[in-house]
Formats: sequence, structure tokens, C-alpha cells
Amino acid sequence: METMMKCKSTSRNCDRQSCPITPYRFMFVLGALLALAGTGWSQASRPLIARITAAAGGSVAQVYGEGFEPRKVEARALPLLWPGDPRKNEDVWKAALQSAAQLPTDTRLREVPPKEARPCTVVDSAGQVVGCVMPGWGMGVTAVWLRNAGGEWAAPYLANLPEVWWMDRSVTARGELVKVYGRALLGPRMPTVVLRRGKAVLRAPLADQYESTYHKDSYVAGFIPPSEADPGGYEVWLHNGTGADYGWVKAGMLTLSEKKPEIRSGSLVNVRKHGAQGDGVTDDTAAIRKAVAEAANRKGAVYFPPGLYRITQCLVIPAGVSLKGAGKGNSQIVSSEDGPVTGGFPTELEKWEEKGMPNDWYPFVKQSTPMMGIKSHTTISDLGFDQRGGEGVCLLVANPGESCDNIEVRHCRFRNSFRSVRIDKGYNPSFGGVWIPNRNRNLVIGDNEFATAGAGLVILSRTDRAQILRNRFTSLMNQHADLVGMRGGLVECVVTDNTFVNSKRGLTFQQPQPCMYHNYFARNTVEWIDRGGNANETLLMEGWRSSYCGKATSGTESTITVAGQNWKSGEHKERLVVVMSGRGFGQYGYVADNTEDTLTLTTPWRVPVDGTTTIYLGDFFCDNVFFDHNDRRSGAAFQFWGNCVGNTVDALHSYQSEGVIFWAINDGDRTHGAGPICFYNEVVDSYMVGMGHIEFRGGTNPEADKRFVERPIIVGNIIRDTAVVDYKALPNNQPGPYWKWYGYWMEPFAAVDFWSSVFGKGYRHAQRQPELYTNDIPPVFAHNLIDGCLFQRGARGAIIGKGAAHTVFYNITLDGVEKAWEDQGIGTVLP
Repeated sequence: METMMKCKSTSRNCDRQSCPITPYRFMFVLGALLALAGTGWSQASRPLIARITAAAGGSVAQVYGEGFEPRKVEARALPLLWPGDPRKNEDVWKAALQSAAQLPTDTRLREVPPKEARPCTVVDSAGQVVGCVMPGWGMGVTAVWLRNAGGEWAAPYLANLPEVWWMDRSVTARGELVKVYGRALLGPRMPTVVLRRGKAVLRAPLADQYESTYHKDSYVAGFIPPSEADPGGYEVWLHNGTGADYGWVKAGMLTLSEKKPEIRSGSLVNVRKHGAQGDGVTDDTAAIRKAVAEAANRKGAVYFPPGLYRITQCLVIPAGVSLKGAGKGNSQIVSSEDGPVTGGFPTELEKWEEKGMPNDWYPFVKQSTPMMGIKSHTTISDLGFDQRGGEGVCLLVANPGESCDNIEVRHCRFRNSFRSVRIDKGYNPSFGGVWIPNRNRNLVIGDNEFATAGAGLVILSRTDRAQILRNRFTSLMNQHADLVGMRGGLVECVVTDNTFVNSKRGLTFQQPQPCMYHNYFARNTVEWIDRGGNANETLLMEGWRSSYCGKATSGTESTITVAGQNWKSGEHKERLVVVMSGRGFGQYGYVADNTEDTLTLTTPWRVPVDGTTTIYLGDFFCDNVFFDHNDRRSGAAFQFWGNCVGNTVDALHSYQSEGVIFWAINDGDRTHGAGPICFYNEVVDSYMVGMGHIEFRGGTNPEADKRFVERPIIVGNIIRDTAVVDYKALPNNQPGPYWKWYGYWMEPFAAVDFWSSVFGKGYRHAQRQPELYTNDIPPVFAHNLIDGCLFQRGARGAIIGKGAAHTVFYNITLDGVEKAWEDQGIGTVLP
């Protein structure tokens, strides 16, 4: 039977029999009541488990489903492990190979928990969500059973199962490193990767950095195809060391080829051969163009010996031609100091998709001639670019009508002058280092320096499998973001080990179309972000758009039908669909395709939707990982703004910065029947010291959004194993000038806040202190979990506003906190 923690809501006590978020009578979507966590229970029904959140032993897992009877839920769980000593790798690998030979494994578990299964303490049960403490230790694969008292057990669920997103290559040679990205790929036991063809199974050695029995970074696993593997196709299977026979996940298909000697491209063409002087005075434009033409004919590359190569017109590099210098400080391409490069914008580079940027940007781009334009299959390396007197970017990557594929920019330096920033009315672009307006794939931007008056790197279209690695971005004017992604979004990209210094924003990604997902950000550092106005974030994920919000008609495990729609075939591919309420609540997934009224999912759901289900379909930031990110002395926030689902912030180090903010805000006419949503994001194993905190904020702007019935909705987010230390307000009792710019002050200041607020036009006319006290257009916070955290030396442990219900605090340590809780929520569970 469950063990309930006492509800200690200080303002509005709730009757759990009738209050699984039913007090949210004020929340409507399309005029219909959204019972985000209605009881979902009938006496005769068997419970259904839709999803269980990942949780290590001793931590709280959230079980989403239906048929849960309030106060009478019983849960049992069993960590699954192979027998034997996990410290003996040979024993582990032997068991793994024996199991792998039988793949795919029958993953059906016993319908009734065995006697070895352990009871789980239930800390909250409200409608369609149950919180229970997982047994064991570590983040291991665990079987979970759940039932109402004395009733029939729900079909068991495998929690903490590894989740594979993508493998970084499908063809490789033996001995080359292959990486798999996802969640929970590595765990507390020795992992195993195998290549399988038929019944033949070969163990693939893990790369050195992954050959360990403990892995903090569980989002990437690297392996090396074994030397004894014959060429041909193999299935790749991964096991994180837990789950026994149930723990295998298929990573993909891999074809091994014979390793061939590197094929040398045509010989290097020296620009000096064609008359380039490299003295910084002579116009070398014509000579460089001749060298490029020769390299194109010979399928070669152009070499720049040490020197300053002055150009006066844009250089357009044909596809397949590469440029190489003698080092970014030795071989430099420079423009004239007395004016921009001339000749107009190259017509062969200008006709990309205009939807990739704000409408008022495109004319300014065309008026600002770049120094150089490249298309596809090109490498630029060991060169410096200095736009001394121009207004265009240093390097434009554009290939109108086609994708820009296999571009590499390595070991380069990009600099430009203050003249490169246009000072005009309106929202105009700031030009800088590298602009990529074209759709692209397999882009590599690595080991470069950006010292620019405009944005360093701007990506304006869909980008697949890019690598942005070990770059340093420094702002000369502190008036822009260093790395900008707009409209297109990144998909399956790697952004690691970059440094962003002295800018208005560090990393900014806005308005993805359709979604930005399955990206791996790691070990990036942001320092000295400007304060005092809008656009002050160390990282910003900003999404607004929805395509449909309303009732479903029917569904299967793989489809959702909404009768009466007239969708265009395929228009919703790669959009995200989230179950907001009703049957299937707790699930979300990606759209593989659609007909005029039916969505097909990429991955089947456990609980099909029906006519009680409300769905939200739109463009989201979803399932991205931010690992080991560092914010230093910036005073700005790591912020998710608008539609964000399923993102993970792991091991964030925030020093004298503002911490993490999840802000679901209606910002203009960008939705179709619903406010923005912030679901199922998590902050884990993070540390914030000196002003940093964690904030969940819902805000509606009534002057920009006329639909007053819409609500920002913030549900199912998790803060786990995180320390918030010395989170003190500044002398005026606000965290910094950023909040003062919005026109209000936050008193008191807490380690974790759940606020609601109403903004005026431009946010500048906001009421004083609206967050805790307004009921005008309250947002909805539900089933958010704070687990295993330390709050030290601050005014409040947590502030729970009026719009919050069933916020769960578990295993919280308070030290030097003036007041533990300020709670005006519904059904808050306090430790």
C-alpha cells in the first residue's frame, strides 16, 4: 500500500479525492476545460501506464497513465541485473554476448510482480500522475508494476531504458571511432556494444573515455568496430550494463568497408603562381580568382602562403574547391579599410529561402556583400578573414536550390570592424563571421576564432548533423548573440567545447521550423554577458508556434486522427505532438507523416489516444541535452522561452549568473488555440552559486495576444540533485537590472520559484510584484518535481504561486535559509 506524504499547502488545502487539478476551473483551451490531471479512474478499470520518468534508486519517478485511484495506489519495482560480480568484466561480457545472440529479446515481463520486487513509497497520487520512490541505486533499468489497492496490476513498464537518438555514421572502416547519442546510454555498470549479423555476434570495444564502470556523461557512447569483423552490414546493439536481457536497444545499422588509403585531391594551386602579392596593399582579387579556376579544373585546392591578401570584390568558390592557408595568423584575406568589397551581392548566392530569416533582414543581407561565398564539398582551413571596412559577413555559405553539404571550416579566424553593424531603424541583422542561410548537412565549424562586431556564426535554415566544436567567440560591441540559429533549427548536431565571451547573448536559437531536437551540447562556457535590457541570456531557446490544439477523435498506437481537418499531406512531418489531457496523458512524440486528418508517429505509444484526448501539435525545442555547461560572471540566465519539451540540463555550473529559467509566455499571435507549453524538462546534478536560482514562469501579454482564455502551461518538469547556494538579491531586491527593465521587482527571492504574471505592451508596463499575487490570467503549473536538492543561504527555499498544483518537494536540504516555503499552491507536497 502507498505511504503518503502529508500535503502542507499553507494557503489552500485540497481534498485529494476531488482535487487532482480539478481546481483549475480557470484554464481553458479552445473554450474547453483541460483537466490536465483529471481523476482518470473508474472502479472497474485496470490502470494503464503511459510513461515513467527516469529516476535513480532513492529518487522519485513520475508515473503517467490512467485508472489511478487517489490515495490507494500501490507500486512495486525490481532493478534488473545479470547475475555475477559486475566488477569482473569478462563475466559481464560473456553474459552480454550470450544474451545478444538471442536478439531481439522478448521484452514481455511478468504480469504480476515477483516476490523479489520491492514496494515503492508513493509520495503523491493525483489524477493521472503518481510519484513513487525507486528502489536500488544508480540509474539502472527497472521493471515497475502498479495497481490500485487489491486490484489488477497494470501492464509492467521498463523504466530507465536506454534511449538511442542517432549514430554519427552509417558507413565506416574497422578501427574508426563511432559515436551513439541519446539518453541513459551509459550507467553504473559496464556497458556493452555488439555488432550482430544473423546469430553471429561480435563485441565492439568501447573507446577509452567510455571504458569505465561509471559514466557521468551518459548521453554519448563511443565504440570501435572490431578488427576481426568482415566487411558488410551489421546491426548495432547497445546495453548500458543494467536491465539484463531486457536492457538491449538497437542503435542502428552500420556498414563496414575496407579501409582504403586516403585519396589525395588534385595538387595545391599556389595563389602566388597567378600573381597574388600578399602584401596587404595590392588588390589580389583577380589573382585569387585565377587560382580558384585552376583548382576547379584540376579538382584541387588553393594554397595561400603567409601574407595579407587584399580583396575588393566577393570571391565565389565553386563546389568541391577547398582553400588552405599557412595558419590563421599567417595567411589572411582582408578587405580594404576605406570601404566594403564591391561588385554587389553575387547573384549565384542570393536566392535562398527567405523564410529563414525575419522579413526585414533580407534586404539588408542583399545590400551587404560578403567577402567570400562557398557552396558544397568545400574545406576552408588555416586562414584569417578580416572585414576591415565592409558591412557584409566574412564567409557566406549558400547554394540556392540545393543543400549545402559537407562544408568544413577549421582553424580560421574571423574579424570585422564596427562598420559591419548597420545602425538603422527596425530589427536589422548584425553581420559578422559566418552566415549560413541555406539548408545544410554535415557542416563542421571547428577550432576557429570569431572576434566580430556582429554575430559570429548565424544559421538560418535546417541543419542536420553539424559539428560546432572548440571555437572561441568574442564580441567587439556587446550588442548581439555569438551563435544564432533561427527558423530552421538544428537536428542531430553536436555543439561542444566552445567559449562565448562579452556578448549580449551566448547561444540563441529561435522559432524552429518544424522542431529543433536530438542535439548534444556539452562543455560550453559563457562569460560576461551584458545586463540591463532584453536579450540577456547565456543561452536562449525560444519557440512559439503551434499548428493545432484541440480534441483528437480516435487513435491507434501509431496514429492520431482529428476528424474535420484539411491538412496538406506531409505538412506536419517532424513536428511534435504532446498529449495535454485525457487518455494518453504523459506521452509526446514526433510526426513521421500525415494525411488530411491523421498523424502517423515515428514511435508507437503505449496508450493510444481517443476522443477524450487533447493534443498540442507544433514546432518545439525538444529532447536536447546540455551537459557540463558553464556560466561565469554574466548575471544572465540559461533560459527556455515558449514551447520547450523534454530537454535536459545536466551538470550546469552557474557562477554569479542567474541560473535556469523556464518561461512559457504568450508573445504575440503565434499560436493556434493554445498558450505556449513547457513540459517534461529537467535540471539535474547542477550547481548554482552567487545569485543563481531556478524559475518556472508563465506570462501572458494581453496587449499582444487577444485570446485571453489561453494559458501558458508548465507541467512535469523536474529539478533533481541540484544545489542553489548564495542566491541573494541585489540591494534593490531584484536579481539584477534584467528584471528591473521589465518593470517589477521580486521580493522575496527563492531558490525555486513558480510565478504567474501579466505583462503590458512591450512588457514595460507590468504591474509591480504581479508574480505571486495576480489572478488575472494565471498560468498553470502542475506535477513539477523538486527532488534531492540543497538550498543554502537565501531568503526562501521555494515560492509556489497561486497557479501551481501538486508541486512535489522530496528529500530537500535547507541550510541558512530565512524561510523555507512560501506556498499559495494547490496540493503542494512538502518534505
